[in-house]
Amino acid sequence: MSTQPKSPLPCAKGRERPHCARDLSRLGDSSDIFSAVINNANEAVLITQDGVIQAANKKAMEISGRTLEELSSKPFLEFLHPEDRQLAMERYLTRLDGREPEEKLWVVRLMDKSGGLRYLESRGAAIPYEGKAAVLHFFTDVTRRLQAEAQIRASEAQYRYLVENASDAICIIQDRELCFFNKAAADMLGYTPQEVLEIDLLDLVHPDFRERVVNAHLKRLKGEKVPNPYNFDAIAKSGKRINAQLTAAVIEWEGRPALLVLVRDVTESRKREEQIQQARRMEALGALAGGIAHDFNNLLMAVQGHASLMLLSSDLDRKKAKSLRCIEQCVRSGAELTSQLLGYAKGGKYQVRPHNLNTIIENTAAMFGRARKEIRIHLDLSPELWASEVDRAQIEQVLLNIYVNAWHAMDPGGDLFIRSCNCTVDEVQARGMEVAPGKFAKISITDTGVGMDEDTRKRIFEPFFTTREMGRGTGLGMASAYGIVKNHGGFIHVYSEKGRGATFSVFLAASQGCIREAAPENQAPALHRGRGLVLLADDEAMIRDVGGRMLHELGYEVITAADASEAVRLFRQNARDIKLVILDVIMPGSGVDEALKIIRKSSPEARILLSSGYSVEGQARSLMEMGCHGFIQKPFDIEELAGKIHAIQAN
Repeated sequence: MSTQPKSPLPCAKGRERPHCARDLSRLGDSSDIFSAVINNANEAVLITQDGVIQAANKKAMEISGRTLEELSSKPFLEFLHPEDRQLAMERYLTRLDGREPEEKLWVVRLMDKSGGLRYLESRGAAIPYEGKAAVLHFFTDVTRRLQAEAQIRASEAQYRYLVENASDAICIIQDRELCFFNKAAADMLGYTPQEVLEIDLLDLVHPDFRERVVNAHLKRLKGEKVPNPYNFDAIAKSGKRINAQLTAAVIEWEGRPALLVLVRDVTESRKREEQIQQARRMEALGALAGGIAHDFNNLLMAVQGHASLMLLSSDLDRKKAKSLRCIEQCVRSGAELTSQLLGYAKGGKYQVRPHNLNTIIENTAAMFGRARKEIRIHLDLSPELWASEVDRAQIEQVLLNIYVNAWHAMDPGGDLFIRSCNCTVDEVQARGMEVAPGKFAKISITDTGVGMDEDTRKRIFEPFFTTREMGRGTGLGMASAYGIVKNHGGFIHVYSEKGRGATFSVFLAASQGCIREAAPENQAPALHRGRGLVLLADDEAMIRDVGGRMLHELGYEVITAADASEAVRLFRQNARDIKLVILDVIMPGSGVDEALKIIRKSSPEARILLSSGYSVEGQARSLMEMGCHGFIQKPFDIEELAGKIHAIQAN
């Protein structure tokens, strides 16, 4: 049985089908030049008759991947993709009838010998061939062109998807008109796409930045160098000011120069950056404030020590005693100022334990309310508020400082709203505030006062910054509050508008510890005397002088050292006799920590009392953990010194 495929088209009656196709170069009725042109044409050329291939040129053989013998006398439809055969047959019959198809040029898919598809652009015409109607076909291989076009379309689709789904605003500006923009551009500004097209572009730029944006735009179009990217402020439909970062490049759009502009909303990132910069600035100010407080405490120590010694004199008359008491009161006032400075710089946490912050809020609010009756206090405290590990006295100071600040803002009176709630700080917020993310107890204090402008709000926590007139404030209250909260691992956020009051939000890390009240401390007797050799090490001569005299008054023998190296040398020389070492935390020499290690190793039974103008936090805390027995903060009087020595010797 023959497997030769039959033509789908009827054969002409009385006409036998040729047994093989002819090479067009051998057409008997054509000139040699015509045959050469056809056979070397860049297009595939076929003649089909009754649906069967009668002749083919070299290009047809090359495109199909078949020899002339493989093509000859075969129905041409069998070489086409099955989905294209019906349409090809309809066009073939149309041409045989002497009519032209509606589309003279169309693309058909050829299946080559290897099984691949070739896309051919086809056109044809009816001709007589050996006395019978036939069709002359011209096929141009457009496979590569169509593949390239498909790749371009796919690439365009990908870029279109990227542009439409980009988080940054992307637009094209030409002649100060918006020719293109993506969804992010409309969303960023809060407009619908139609509204964006109707807006004057300069209306989207904050007035403070319009001149800058226009100048940059014109310079770019002229080919001049412009910073890229640069920042400006945009205005959203709601009136919100948006901090934006703009990157632009000159492109050609529909044959004319235009700008491709990318705009990124950097409002939140700039806010976080400002927060970080502010935190670093406050840290630097804290170091400065701590140094000032330390040096000032040393001066107060000298004054306090001499006053204490003079008050112990038996022949002191009443007037002199009164003057000395006044001096001591001034020293205490000065110490309170330095305490606030240290609260800002170091925090000064002494007794940290889990506390119910609602209780602290209620107590401080009641205390403040009794003193400032013109202020109406409103409490809204969450009964489920998480506990927090804090120094109660320090947090009371924070709240009272904020209350007092609100009172000054509401002169002569107003409302103070105090709320508490639980909240979670995510990684983004935590990074901006330089704290660990997690659960926090939040205390919000809102006043109905005069409010603050942006410049004041940014400086509110700086030490010595105050908006009050000279003599009515030190500018340390809010600085101290900031430092204490920061040292507790929390942060303070301030929101205020001029004329609309202010809200201070204090965030303190939540604790899983059980809340317990501290046992009351037993007060030691006013003055304890003793005996034995004491080594007093301090780099300040005035402290060594007054401290030595106070120790002599208490009954001790004293040797003094001006630095850590000298303290080690004197201790080694007198190790058997020294029962107590009073060691200043910050001294020049080999290092206080090294001196402490040597003393502890040489005489484990020797008692060590640390002394500093700083608080017990920081370096003093680490030294305490190395084996010290107590800490005394300058300035101190003779009664406090006697009590500390008695306490550590009794343990």
